[in-house]
Amino acid sequence: MRLQDNLEIEFKLSVTGDDPEAFLNEIAALPELGGMRLGPPAEHRLHDVYWDIEDGGLRARKLSLRLRSIDDHLVFTVKGGSTSSAGLFSRYELEMPANADTWPDVRAVLIGEGAPLGLDMAGDEPTDWLRAAGLHPTQDRVTRRTIRYAYTAPTADQPLAGLALDRTRFDFGKALVDYWEIEIEQLDGGEDAPRAIGRALVARYPDRLEPSTMGKYSRGLAIERELRATGQL
Repeated sequence: MRLQDNLEIEFKLSVTGDDPEAFLNEIAALPELGGMRLGPPAEHRLHDVYWDIEDGGLRARKLSLRLRSIDDHLVFTVKGGSTSSAGLFSRYELEMPANADTWPDVRAVLIGEGAPLGLDMAGDEPTDWLRAAGLHPTQDRVTRRTIRYAYTAPTADQPLAGLALDRTRFDFGKALVDYWEIEIEQLDGGEDAPRAIGRALVARYPDRLEPSTMGKYSRGLAIERELRATGQL
């Protein structure tokens, strides 16, 4: 198993202006975008906690490790090898259910990428195994996500992309910070569909959207640094 066997491609847009909630609700009701039919919206709750070793060794190696709760189930996500250009992000990604059978494989992938993790597996919960490996939480956030799938034709049953409308709250302990973003993920057919939908959104709402310059994890770290620099943390 290698991290490089799985490539994630997303087009990311930051929401600007007033009342971002109403704006995302408007997009959630659109019947089509960029000549593609949009399927019905579905709601999900994501709780993401990122982990790193004490010296920031994962991030120094351009890696990230996330423990995500999606509604009622847990998954491990390892990401690495990121590139971005004008809102389009490409990154190697490995995602697996978070359980005692998969954690050794996830840990082996990180070790294979140079991360110095311990091999102890004390405890019964994913957080126990992460701490036993020498990891600690570096970011905590909750996202309410509305997901819609994009299809090429009215009768097509295979979506080309997933349109995620995200309302994210970063929890920094003493401060909570909200952020609104749209992610368009490639599902089938390469990067053309995410880019086309992203460009169609920007053309339709030029004063409300701008291509993201970083992913949510990096953005959260940047917000935290600013809060610390201004004495708010």
